[in-house]
Amino acid sequence: MTYYPVLRNSASEMNAYFNLKEDTKDSIVPIIESKRISSKNKKTWWTSFKTLGTYLATKLQNREFIYDFKQAYDIIGDPEVELLTEDNQNIITYCSGKLIEQDLNFIPCFHYDSPNWYVESIKDQGLKKIAVRVRCNSFDSTLDPFIYKRIEDLLNTHFTMMEKIIIIIDFADKYQGYNRIKKAVETYSKLDNATILLALTSCPANSDGVPAASIKEASPRDDINTYFELLNDFPELHFADYTVRLAPEPEEGKNIDYYNTYLKIFYTTTDFYIIGKSTLLKDSGVESFVDVCKTIVESDFYSGKNFSAGDYAIYECSVGDLEITNHAKPIEIGINHHIEFVNDQVREKLVSPVFSSF
Repeated sequence: MTYYPVLRNSASEMNAYFNLKEDTKDSIVPIIESKRISSKNKKTWWTSFKTLGTYLATKLQNREFIYDFKQAYDIIGDPEVELLTEDNQNIITYCSGKLIEQDLNFIPCFHYDSPNWYVESIKDQGLKKIAVRVRCNSFDSTLDPFIYKRIEDLLNTHFTMMEKIIIIIDFADKYQGYNRIKKAVETYSKLDNATILLALTSCPANSDGVPAASIKEASPRDDINTYFELLNDFPELHFADYTVRLAPEPEEGKNIDYYNTYLKIFYTTTDFYIIGKSTLLKDSGVESFVDVCKTIVESDFYSGKNFSAGDYAIYECSVGDLEITNHAKPIEIGINHHIEFVNDQVREKLVSPVFSSF
């Protein structure tokens, strides 16, 4: 069993990964989602990806990761449109070239509904591993047989020589009931020679239900508990989640009223996601966030300052050795702690008596 955290290619999330323990980085496989093309940059989109290879090389080194190109289109719209560089490279060709130049160990990902140019471009890279993302959160279970057939046909037509095929069964934050999830895993597990992983999260998308200057149990850990229950029937199933972020990033260049926002930290525990929230930044939010960190450090659910880089940063903030003044740092802290925590949970399950014989 392997843990596949879903990470955006953003500074806070990649820093959260970079600051993980070395043995944690060796045991996980991140799913990296592309930076988005801004509406202002659509005509020269490739300028956003010039340093893609060198940047990811500094963060990931030679470790394996899945790279999903689709999110590049989140703002500008339909990926049916094949955007081209001045020398007629599309986003798959251009970005793959940047990754290959740095000899990065990446697995390209397409989606069950990716257009033909997208799939063909990935095939043309000549790589030996492939990932397919099935966004079950976006369709009803009655479509599973048709989507299964679509994926099967694509694999048999374009990817017959693969060393590894990874199927990402993705429910995101749309929990549709245990039976629906189990049926989906059962269906897509029938694909030949496929490694199956379940992606879902029960972490809240925002802190709207949390009062200012407080800490609150926000939601139970239904994601990992659902996965552990499924292991009874699917012992080779792997796990993916969205760490502790679901809220969409603001578009690059968009103006935000910074002083009317809060500092927030999402903290993962065995049973719950905990959210701590400062006062508004204009109302001494930086100072009140110190009290949030103190409350976490003094709580029974705190993992300890030496558990992760994120936990150490919480401790430093609580004693006044680290001042946190921006939104990026709490995101980095929460994600770093979360990945260490979930990876430990998955590894502990792997060596438990029930599963160690598999």
